[in-house]
Amino acid sequence: MKILFMDFIGEKKNGEAEFLARLKYCAKKAGHQLEVADKSGKIIGKNKDFEPDFAVTCNIFDFAPMVIADQFGVFLHWSPSDFMASFQEDTLLKGFHSFDAVINGYESPKMEKTILNSGNKSINMAFTASVPLDYCLAPKKDCQRHLFYIGINRKNQLSKMRYRELFEILDKQGVLDIYGPKVVYNMGKTWDGFQSYKGEIPFDGKSVIQKINDAGIVLALNSPMHNAADIVSARIFEAAAAGAVIIADKNPYIKKYFGDSVFYVDINKSESEISKEILTIIEWCNNNKKEAYEMACASQKVFKQNFALDKMLASLADAVKTAKQEMKTLQNETVDVICPVSDERELLQLQTEMVRQFYQNLHLVICCKKGLVSKLPSRLNSLAFDVVETDAKTYGEVISSALQKLRGKYFMFWNPHVFMHKRHIYKNVAVLKGSEQLFAYSGSYIRNPIKNIVLNNTKITKDEFMACLASRFENFAEHDKQVLFLETLFAENCALFKKEILNYVLDKELKQLSSAAHYYLALCSVVKAHKYGQFSYALTAFYKGENIAEVEKQVFPKRLHNWENNRACGTYFKDLMEIFFCYDKDIDETFLPKRNYTNGVAATFEEMFPPAPLQPVYTPQGPFIDPILYELGRHKFLYALLGALSRHKKKHYPNRQERISQYLKNHKVVKKIVLQLLGIKSTEK
Repeated sequence: MKILFMDFIGEKKNGEAEFLARLKYCAKKAGHQLEVADKSGKIIGKNKDFEPDFAVTCNIFDFAPMVIADQFGVFLHWSPSDFMASFQEDTLLKGFHSFDAVINGYESPKMEKTILNSGNKSINMAFTASVPLDYCLAPKKDCQRHLFYIGINRKNQLSKMRYRELFEILDKQGVLDIYGPKVVYNMGKTWDGFQSYKGEIPFDGKSVIQKINDAGIVLALNSPMHNAADIVSARIFEAAAAGAVIIADKNPYIKKYFGDSVFYVDINKSESEISKEILTIIEWCNNNKKEAYEMACASQKVFKQNFALDKMLASLADAVKTAKQEMKTLQNETVDVICPVSDERELLQLQTEMVRQFYQNLHLVICCKKGLVSKLPSRLNSLAFDVVETDAKTYGEVISSALQKLRGKYFMFWNPHVFMHKRHIYKNVAVLKGSEQLFAYSGSYIRNPIKNIVLNNTKITKDEFMACLASRFENFAEHDKQVLFLETLFAENCALFKKEILNYVLDKELKQLSSAAHYYLALCSVVKAHKYGQFSYALTAFYKGENIAEVEKQVFPKRLHNWENNRACGTYFKDLMEIFFCYDKDIDETFLPKRNYTNGVAATFEEMFPPAPLQPVYTPQGPFIDPILYELGRHKFLYALLGALSRHKKKHYPNRQERISQYLKNHKVVKKIVLQLLGIKSTEK
């Protein structure tokens, strides 16, 4: 199979980098072709025309700028949801929505619940950050064993690390070998003060196995979050593959599979007591070398039978094939696509887009002028279609005629300026099927040659939908621009409607529309039915261009002309206000949307979502992340509050982090309070 791995992190010194190196090895060995893409879905390397069977990523994603590659998307979920703060878990659920399937790598009922809560398909199968079978090393029979541990310990600079006292005791006993990167996430001295620190191991997926084999015993304690979710870290698999004796906590997953081949310590005891247990185990292993060897052999046998990455990859390939086949069998409902076309070129584009859709139970309603109909059979091949051949003067009359041709339960509009992923229609149908809403809609973005520009990955609120109906507002120019931008991100191709929405549509209203029938239907749902739409959280509709200004110029030239000449910004403003003025509307006349119509991403996500991971601040001494800012990034309320307090300063700072940093520098009392709230000891008087 052809596999596209999406590397959302890009950091080369972490577990994900190790996993990717191993996955590449297994894919090549099995005859699969694997390429890597960045978080914009763009392939890293020379094979830019690579057409994969599916796209996959693991463990973590950066939701704000995330555009899943234009393929069937799979997320490998083996990290505990509790790693995230409560507000981040909400983002996790939204991120799951972006994919077509989520692999529950540990077959955990608790993780299964999280996945199903996101409304996504869950595939239960063993798939974790494991090790290829070829990487296994035979356990040593007669050796002096010592304890291996590897980690990044990034909390060392910020607050008290987990098991710090335990490591300090073991460090003093001289039985411990600690490995880990010297600098990670732009933070250095992660193991400063530990005599047992031996330096870095190459993140090539294989070197760590040799180091574990050399040591002979592995400390594989899981985080409380892992234990709460009944899952484990990858260290247990590395240890077993390396032929080492394993010391672990009483994790249900380890006990289920590894049983008596592992030593268990009680992490509920004090760290001093745990250290005594570990020292006793190390001494036993060196005094009972035959028995220790047999335990290592037993745990490696379990690994080979159940957890080799080669077997997991083969199972994944089969699971994806099955899921894609099931996707085809679930297309029992016809989706009508209303397609206004003006020339033969648009007919060819229409055919290309529809043929490549995963969802193929489609019926096209072609709206065109007389004379073009002769071109249809050769261009549309086997696609089912009807023709509305009309010389109607108004757009609304054309749409009214097209609605008479509907055959199925769902329908949507097609626009030649807005392009759709292969999974676009399927994803919207999947979301709308289980919803009480009358329409579903995707996110949208601009496909830029260099970097995608996200227009919308957030649900459009009721007030935003109704902003075009407001008649009293303080800033006319800003209001109009914002509403027009909402029409840009809520493009015609984005939305899928249930046919029952037509119960709220009046033909006389429809016929007076000059454009944007999809927006009218959405307002019928919002104003008349009090249903606000189901957002898919998947960015599957896009424009092509360098930036928003270019898109506006290509797609909305008349609208842009009106805006630049201080005229009404779009005839649909007038249409919609005249249609809905007679309806009772719970509308906030002072509401002003706050979307960012300049570059798509920055304001939309910095202000509306929890802060993105902090980027390094560059100084003459090199890049670093302020520990206070790092901790603040984990506390949404404090971060937002300080951002608001520091926002209206005369001096301009290029980003929010620097703004907050400067504010704390100038306001010592506030800084002292913040340090106390974060639990960070201040070195200042």
